Parts: sequence; C-alpha cells; structure tokens
Amino acid sequence: MRKLGDNQIGVLRALVEKGSYPGGWEWENRSTTVRILESLVKRGFVETYEVEAWYQKVTYYRITDAGRTAYQGTKTARRSG
Repeated sequence: MRKLGDNQIGVLRALVEKGSYPGGWEWENRSTTVRILESLVKRGFVETYEVEAWYQKVTYYRITDAGRTAYQGTKTARRSG
C-alpha cells in the first residue's frame, strides 16, 4: 500500500482532533477537503454516513479504526525518522 501523503495525514489528524467533517474546519477549501477525504474512504481510513437535516441529506466523514492506526503509525515513523 502506498504511503499517506502530507495532506492525507493532516486531514486524518483533523478528524482525530475534531471528530468529523463537516465540523468547523476545512483543509484549504471544501472541494480539496472532500477530495482528500474521498481518497481516504477508498483506503478504508475514513467512512461516510448521512444525516437528514432541514429536508436535506448531509454526508459526514469520520475516521475508522484503521485510519486511527494508520495515523498513529505516521506519528511513530516521524518521531523515529
């Protein structure tokens, strides 16, 4: 499996700290954030769920256990490198 890029690691860190997206933060802008999140969904590090609010479905993203493990691995690798 390919290594995570700096932006992917940053988005995982934001999910660990903030809980979900949308949630009051963005990585550069909305489209960039969603693009990075979708790449993480494909790798199994992030999952989506929908919430209906005001007659609209809103897609949320949250980190998975695999995502937490991958993020912790990047922190360990950066400290020892």
